[in-house]
Amino acid sequence: MKSIFGRFRSLGWQIAGLMAVVVAMGTDAVATAQQHVFAPVGPTGALNTTWAGPNSFGPFNLGNAPTGTWTSAFVAIDYTGSSAAADQWSNEARTALHSAAWDSFLNLPGSGAGGPANAGTVFWSAPGAASGAVGSTAARNDLYWSVANLSNSIVSDGNQAVFLSSRQTWGGGGASATHANIRVVLNPNIRQSGLGTGLALPSAFTDMGTFAVGNTSVDVTINNTQTGADGISWLRFQVNQDVTADHAFDLFTGAGAVGSADPRVTLFRNTATGLFAVASTDDMGTVQSGLTFGSDDITGFSRDTYGVADGDAAFFNGRGGTLGLAALNDFGYYSGTAGNARLMAGEEYFLAVSHWNGTAPFVTNSGLEITNDEVILGSLNMGLGNPGTALGDGNVVLSFRSVPEPGSLAFVAIAGASVLLRRRRE
Repeated sequence: MKSIFGRFRSLGWQIAGLMAVVVAMGTDAVATAQQHVFAPVGPTGALNTTWAGPNSFGPFNLGNAPTGTWTSAFVAIDYTGSSAAADQWSNEARTALHSAAWDSFLNLPGSGAGGPANAGTVFWSAPGAASGAVGSTAARNDLYWSVANLSNSIVSDGNQAVFLSSRQTWGGGGASATHANIRVVLNPNIRQSGLGTGLALPSAFTDMGTFAVGNTSVDVTINNTQTGADGISWLRFQVNQDVTADHAFDLFTGAGAVGSADPRVTLFRNTATGLFAVASTDDMGTVQSGLTFGSDDITGFSRDTYGVADGDAAFFNGRGGTLGLAALNDFGYYSGTAGNARLMAGEEYFLAVSHWNGTAPFVTNSGLEITNDEVILGSLNMGLGNPGTALGDGNVVLSFRSVPEPGSLAFVAIAGASVLLRRRRE
């Protein structure tokens, strides 16, 4: 048996060896750096589908990244579109960070999702729409991308330049857009500072009572021939327990007895300062819509296989919806990660059902306040725009589903059935 002294001597050599490795690594490695904020740049020249910058000659040079390794970023823009409804929308805006400039006359930058060509190392290229962006040409301030992991870290000795390029993914009608007040932060320290003022509670709504998680199957026909604010049908509900990955709770629309429509569904959470958007979506499958919470298993828990034939069901697997809100899980909001969207017992939810609106923003009310140590975005706008087209009576059926797996004993009767279609005015 090895003596205690022998054990300590062996351990001592191991520790000494490890320290030597750490020291050796420290002489060559570049330490991870703290937050760095570049000075704002912009506006861009007229943007279309090809990567561009301040003008047709190339991107913005943000300046050199300080010494260190930069692994994450935060990019915010103010968007201005054109006036025609068929032209570019703010949810089609994209940005990219890269290591070198390009000359549009010599090296065409292209329009690829992976960033501009001939631009050195592409540190990051926006894979999707910015948070706060909408499907319309309306001007939008403080759209942002929060990038947890750059596709290529910026390793700088103090002389590594960082460039930003912008583009739009759609060039309808030959129109163009501009991005202004462009702010970039490396290794950002972002906090959510609270809730602003939300939407007022609707004066009329259908009270669905409390749904039993694991045993709910309810269909409601939506009748609404109005437009504008009156064209939004509101439903209130609660759940009797938290919806986690062990459950599934889905809301989705289908064609009614009269025909079909093109609905949008937006879920709000009632807070002390008003209603705040949880999730919103349009077009699940063809022209129907859906929101899902809980499990990321598409067909488990006896889930309806809506949208599977259209290849869209994979997105509706406990993600909430398509509202572009980043990292709002602390407030119980939409999650972009499958299986992470939640509903919570004790919370009061309001569901807005309306026709899709292609001209006005879907997102209109004040919302979450996002603050960076040196970049303050204020209140994001998220909510629901007024529809310009009516749903029509009997065209849409809204389904609530939370059915357990075969053999489960979690059969609890739905509460509040007597108030299923009771309307309340305040």
